[in-house]
Amino acid sequence: SKKECEDIMEAFHAEASGDLNTSSLHAELHQYLQRRFVEPEEFTEFAYAFICSLEAYRDDPDFELFDLMLAGAVHPSIMQDQETMLRELQTLVHSCADGGIENHSHHNHRGQRMTGNGKNFGARDQVTRRVMRAVMQAMFPEKSVDRMNCLMKALHQTLQMLFDAGRSSNPDAAFVSDLFSATADGTQSPLIEEMRRQHVHEVLEFTAEISHQLIRQAGGESYVNLHGRLDPHILIQREDTIFVLDKNFPEIKSTAMLESAWKLGDEGPQQVADVLQTFRNNFLLKRENAWVVVGPKAVVEKAVELAPGKLSKDGTKLEDSKVAQRNRALKVLDNPYSRDEGYTPQQLLKETRRVPRKFDEDMPEVED
Repeated sequence: SKKECEDIMEAFHAEASGDLNTSSLHAELHQYLQRRFVEPEEFTEFAYAFICSLEAYRDDPDFELFDLMLAGAVHPSIMQDQETMLRELQTLVHSCADGGIENHSHHNHRGQRMTGNGKNFGARDQVTRRVMRAVMQAMFPEKSVDRMNCLMKALHQTLQMLFDAGRSSNPDAAFVSDLFSATADGTQSPLIEEMRRQHVHEVLEFTAEISHQLIRQAGGESYVNLHGRLDPHILIQREDTIFVLDKNFPEIKSTAMLESAWKLGDEGPQQVADVLQTFRNNFLLKRENAWVVVGPKAVVEKAVELAPGKLSKDGTKLEDSKVAQRNRALKVLDNPYSRDEGYTPQQLLKETRRVPRKFDEDMPEVED
């Protein structure tokens, strides 16, 4: 069942070593399943069912992510990065809940719990739609307009679901714990699932962008065959790779990536396909500001920008509160991303559009 597969994936990650990479992932998973299923027939039966489940439940971020890790599209450390992102998000939302953005000081009160960083938060803190929007804009400064609209659409769906289920008295607010909770089968709220899915897709798209830059720098932009695979004869010099890495990564990470592709004393050119595979297998290729750790002060600044009658940074007038309330039932349509067929940049991008979002089917289309 889906729950059994999720339990096994969770247990495997709990036992896996901290320095897990793409190559060792397969070996450690095989060893773990052998320990769990001693009988060969039982082991084979589960392995077959598990692979089928990865495709059948791909609309669940857990299954999608595990499938991509097994395929070598993303580094296994993406799991830790995603967990850290959600933990920081929950801490920030608690800080801003129930007027917390106006009062940054925290005091000890009965009925509150202590977080790992020493801050006290109420067990039933509430957060509004407007505050959540400010929180997301502060924590995801480089999120595209289309993707931020998708998050707002998922937030609307989540708040409406909680209100319909009687877990909130206001369709514009919800308890923080309910936003981050999961059902018995592991399903999370539409907002958290969309946030996790975007996190994975942004890693895939950034990896594809790094691939394009290396191909262009090697002068082999036209050397991709009809099947969308990189021509194995495209070679790139060490200096050209340094140029691409320095543009996209901090110096420490750039140096480590370079040393993984060019061993000590090896200064000759390398095949672009091999360099890209080495990077994907050993490093999480993610934009440095894909998500950032911020405090309530940054959320306050974003909330002020979103106040009625204010102007956005690009000088356009934001809708006033009455218009926003009147348009809450509208669906924000996503502009389609252009992606080619064909792990080349094309294959990486193809992974980001295999599964439709759940809430796309639940909300009505609105015609102009």
